[in-house]
Amino acid sequence: MKQISMLLCVATLFLSCNSSPTYTKVITIDSTIKKQVLNNVTKYNDNPNLNGNNFPYSNKLMMQLYLNDTSLRSTYESPHNEPFQSSYFWNKDTLVINGTFGLIAFEIEVYKDTVKVEGVIDNNFSYKRNINDSIHQTLHIPTTESKLILSQFPDKTKNDPLFGYVEFKETSIYYVQPDNFIPHQEKPIKQRKNMKVYFISEKSKD
Repeated sequence: MKQISMLLCVATLFLSCNSSPTYTKVITIDSTIKKQVLNNVTKYNDNPNLNGNNFPYSNKLMMQLYLNDTSLRSTYESPHNEPFQSSYFWNKDTLVINGTFGLIAFEIEVYKDTVKVEGVIDNNFSYKRNINDSIHQTLHIPTTESKLILSQFPDKTKNDPLFGYVEFKETSIYYVQPDNFIPHQEKPIKQRKNMKVYFISEKSKD
């Protein structure tokens, strides 16, 4: 049971790589997306345990998780609220948007009309993009498909929040059980996920 619990650590919010990153021109600027965002993302006002700089929002988690190419569960039809945080910044001429539900995160890079979306696992201890790779503390997961809608393209000189929606399908990664686990799992387990996320992104102060 211990190994199953660790395997599903990245899916905790549910239940409580093999290719290059995809660069696509699927980006839409639509001011009406703000209304949909506000229907899905709200500020925490009454829970001091969840309110704060790291996770200031409550957001609907919409995700499909697959283990060994078999669907484990989907929350698309009945999403539930989870702590969420998002910020954006400029890296020269590239807009970078980060969002996280904690263990489950994503990163978007927008350069002119080109978009790259990746899944992210931070504080990684047991996931690899390829079976023979080394384990890195931060794992970026390429996507095979993505779609991005922004309320506006942000002005570098202003600090306005950014309202948006992203959906993406990640490539597979592999769960490798740490050596000190007993009983030890011999075979890596293939995992991938799809996500749909509405977000309010604040400009980073750094």
